[in-house]
Amino acid sequence: RPAPKIITQSMVEAMPAGSVIVDLAAETGGNCELTQPGKTIEHAGVVISGPLNLASQAPLHASEMYAKNLLNLLSLFIVDGEINMDLEDAVIDGCLLTHQGHVHHEPTRTLLGISPSAEKEDTAPVIEETNVDQPMFLAQPENGEADDLKRINGIGPVLEAKLHELGIFHFKQIAEFTDEDIARIDQFLNFKGRIQREEWVSQAKKIVGDE
Repeated sequence: RPAPKIITQSMVEAMPAGSVIVDLAAETGGNCELTQPGKTIEHAGVVISGPLNLASQAPLHASEMYAKNLLNLLSLFIVDGEINMDLEDAVIDGCLLTHQGHVHHEPTRTLLGISPSAEKEDTAPVIEETNVDQPMFLAQPENGEADDLKRINGIGPVLEAKLHELGIFHFKQIAEFTDEDIARIDQFLNFKGRIQREEWVSQAKKIVGDE
């Protein structure tokens, strides 16, 4: 049946210029006397929209909102192209199920019968070993100037800063990495084979050769 008319032409004309009416009953004639189904018109400075089949538009907007939520979540985990595991962030902390080989998620630990104290005891030796085994290469850049390590695919600003902390400032250092060097850096920065996967050494050798 036709939609009841609850907004008359005189009401529209009494509205201030710039007002907007979105008539959700446009398919059945509209609640506004001036609504034209399927069209957006302007009368006396008031915009009147009469959209049709609103239900069909819901999936599109729902998908856009879901995608935006995922983007916002991933932006917390990835900063400047690098993985950011900031466990002080409540969102990141609450999303992690496992971390560094251990169950991190509190409700999951409870379901599995893993006590928080036992988890801390298991992780303590790993942290202690990592601190002891911190590799150190150069105290400072040669000639006081570091290379732009970000030219290597896979190294962003955050990772470059971490490499500087280890005394790695130059392409020739990376080009001369031994298997032992790679293993130590892997262990300290928890890279899990990233240097080999992204072929840092061969990339560095090419840059050095081109120069």
